[in-house]
Amino acid sequence: MKTKNILIESAIEALNEDQSCNMDVIADKARVSRRTLHRYFSSREQMIKECVATIMSNMLVDVKRVLETEKTAINQLQQMFEDDIKKGQHFEFCKKFADEFMEEKTKAEFKEMGILFYKLLDKLKSLGIIDVQLSNEWLSYVWMGIVRSTNQALKDGIIAPKKANELAWKAFSSGVVI
Repeated sequence: MKTKNILIESAIEALNEDQSCNMDVIADKARVSRRTLHRYFSSREQMIKECVATIMSNMLVDVKRVLETEKTAINQLQQMFEDDIKKGQHFEFCKKFADEFMEEKTKAEFKEMGILFYKLLDKLKSLGIIDVQLSNEWLSYVWMGIVRSTNQALKDGIIAPKKANELAWKAFSSGVVI
């Protein structure tokens, strides 16, 4: 399983750099032979589907973990946000490939994750922490915009990695928290 995880992470990195890269480039990035890559993935398309599925599954697990372990709703939201910042290249990958390569199980996990997120937003609204005039859809767009901007700023070296979560959370929370 360790090798497959390395291959998936290498594929995510390579395909984020060049969406049209082939299996040879991905094998080189993972420092394995193309033959090894094909032992785990029969095709480039299957590999992309597995990358999307792995990302979505891991994200759902993380959301559930945060909802179970964090005590307050605002801390749950902040931890989910910080987790999303840490998974920057995974977000970029899904932005590029999810619509085309998401299978039914993965779609169901994505839907469940969205439901959990919207329930948390609704709870924060009912507690008077988030402005009720802000729709969940709008909040989701703002969230994703800040996550993407933070990851681009990190990639460009504009912000220090140690400050990324703090700056991104400040930008999000000051815009939506009452």
